[in-house]
Amino acid sequence: AHANAGQDRRAECLQRWPGIVAAIRMLLTAYNDGASEELLIATEHPGDDPTVTIASRGSANGGITVSIDGDALLVRSNPASDAAASLHGIARRIDCSRSDPDTAAYLLQDWMDQL
Repeated sequence: AHANAGQDRRAECLQRWPGIVAAIRMLLTAYNDGASEELLIATEHPGDDPTVTIASRGSANGGITVSIDGDALLVRSNPASDAAASLHGIARRIDCSRSDPDTAAYLLQDWMDQL
């Protein structure tokens, strides 16, 4: 039963992935529109465990990668330097229970607060 529940949660994450990525792109577009230039860029990497990498041009904070990890979403920092990795590295697992816009906002909030 536990294994089946995990497979069901993974299937839900995979099904919702396109909507979550679309919501992430909407947040980045709003940020870039406010800045009047394209500062935040998302790059998708399809596959069995799809990912999206979000980078900030000119930021010392580096970027983040969001991926499906088993039955949840995983957010990892991509620091601009090794020193930053030891000081500010993040890795968080987040379930797929929120709405797509709420999930996108939650995934990006900590990182965007540091921009």
